[in-house]
Amino acid sequence: MANFDDEPRLPGPYSATAETSSPAVSVVYTHHKSSSSTKGETLRRKLLAAVAVVGFAVPVSVGVIAMAPAAQASSNASCAKVKGAGAGEIEFLKCSPVPKADKKEFKTLSNPSAVALATGGTLTWNGGATVTFGPPTPITPPSNPCKSSSKGQDAVEDDSGTITAGDGVVALTGDTFHIELCVSAKNGKFYLAPGTSVSL
Repeated sequence: MANFDDEPRLPGPYSATAETSSPAVSVVYTHHKSSSSTKGETLRRKLLAAVAVVGFAVPVSVGVIAMAPAAQASSNASCAKVKGAGAGEIEFLKCSPVPKADKKEFKTLSNPSAVALATGGTLTWNGGATVTFGPPTPITPPSNPCKSSSKGQDAVEDDSGTITAGDGVVALTGDTFHIELCVSAKNGKFYLAPGTSVSL
């Protein structure tokens, strides 16, 4: 039989008794309340609370990092040609890059009125997808890059706005819509300023 006198003594207000009702002898430790034990329990609770804080600090930090949304990359799309005149329809062509599988639906981008370039609005692809941009900010170029003729100097319209709702394929939300448009003094037809393209 085990000699409990040889058992190591527990620090603090604890005592040990033996239970022999089963083949395996077990030792039951009994806690005796005292003012010192109350202080010990308070300290123990503080330590456990400190461990809990440390234990959960790392997972919370990792969770925040994992949930942070990745910045959406710009599409860097552009259109190399524009058609239209006056206050009528304006159309953008030769736009890229366009995924091969979507080329048929993203050939031309247009608006029934060229006035949208100055006020903001929605452009529609021939396949039905749309691109909406906010009111653009007029830009004054250092010099007029447009042509001149016997009818006078062609006008330039340089506007830049933010795409508020992209098509998800070519133009992405948050991208910049920018155009440097020339308007013929002779017939009001549109063309892009030399060396520029429409940014989407």
